[in-house]
Amino acid sequence: MPTADQRTDAELIARHRDGLADLARETVRVEVDLGPAHWTYPPTQDDETLMVVEDPEMITELFAVLETADPARRSVAQILPGVRLTFIDAEDDSAGSIDLLSPTWIGGDAYAAQLARPVLPQVLDGLRPAIWPEGRVEDHLLSSAPEVSPEVRALRVLWEQGWGLNPDDVGNPWPNRDRWVRFHSLPGSKQYADDEAEYEEILRRHRVVLEELASGEAAGTRLVVVVGSWSTTPVPAPLGAVSAGALPGAQYGWTVLRDEPDQDDDGLWDHYYVDRLEPEGPALDALLRVVADCWWMDVVIAPPGLEWLYRPYDGGADVYAASAADRDALRDRHADWLSSHPDGL
Repeated sequence: MPTADQRTDAELIARHRDGLADLARETVRVEVDLGPAHWTYPPTQDDETLMVVEDPEMITELFAVLETADPARRSVAQILPGVRLTFIDAEDDSAGSIDLLSPTWIGGDAYAAQLARPVLPQVLDGLRPAIWPEGRVEDHLLSSAPEVSPEVRALRVLWEQGWGLNPDDVGNPWPNRDRWVRFHSLPGSKQYADDEAEYEEILRRHRVVLEELASGEAAGTRLVVVVGSWSTTPVPAPLGAVSAGALPGAQYGWTVLRDEPDQDDDGLWDHYYVDRLEPEGPALDALLRVVADCWWMDVVIAPPGLEWLYRPYDGGADVYAASAADRDALRDRHADWLSSHPDGL
């Protein structure tokens, strides 16, 4: 089946308008919220909806404007949306949402599309300018993967040779079971922290295992961090605001097809970014805390040579030691952090 990159302009526009028609039939009101560009960890903004649109004429006009979108430019915006429109049905459930990169651009996990005129100017004009990313959307459009630095290119080769290209597969212990062990982050296999003492215990366990894994590294060696985003296009989507805030120096590395496209779906691609962090610095603690609260899942930490991998998740970490003997030693030293599950999960 054709991917979104291979569909004709007419097919892309027809799919867009079919989706809008379904939304229009169900929508009784529209809620306007700050978009992903404003999401932070810990959350700082008020969760209250900025505005609610219930006037049928305004809703009709909104859909008429959204229909003018032209998704045929095959471009992904490397900026995050400032506003999210959520469409609510008669049963008070969400029927869907659309992200706005600006008053005249929509964009999300597929392609950005320009509108013929601004969306809901009588609503959004009062929210400018702080809600929109700086600069013109056109300056942030990307029709192919960005250039990869020589350093990241070399790391990609090393990663593919040692682990395959998809870090998400590292989360499956079975292919590397002789080197794998899972540690839980809190006593009794509790998953989430309720207070600062429990957060400190989560970070302590992460630090202890990472220090033991990195004990053979030279002083001052920074850890490699590989993180992911996803989209319905092979052109990489940007990291989310929380991810980018935790790793402001992350560089694009590679893209992997996760789900093949079919007749009803454009498929899914995973996009991986690379950064380096000090093993004892505050940035690593901040990253681990974001993961602990399930704000970000696709994270793998490793030494420069990728001899071992550390994959934290909300509730613990999967460790792939440099050897079976190293794995056994780690497991024995921290036996009280293991799962009671017979498979160690």
